[in-house]
Amino acid sequence: MWSRNDDDDVRRIELHSFDIKPI
Repeated sequence: MWSRNDDDDVRRIELHSFDIKPI
């Protein structure tokens, strides 16, 4: 059910995660 756009969203979320909580 996930679209290719979702994949981009996931990447954006990962980037945001880094900004919010960098490892």
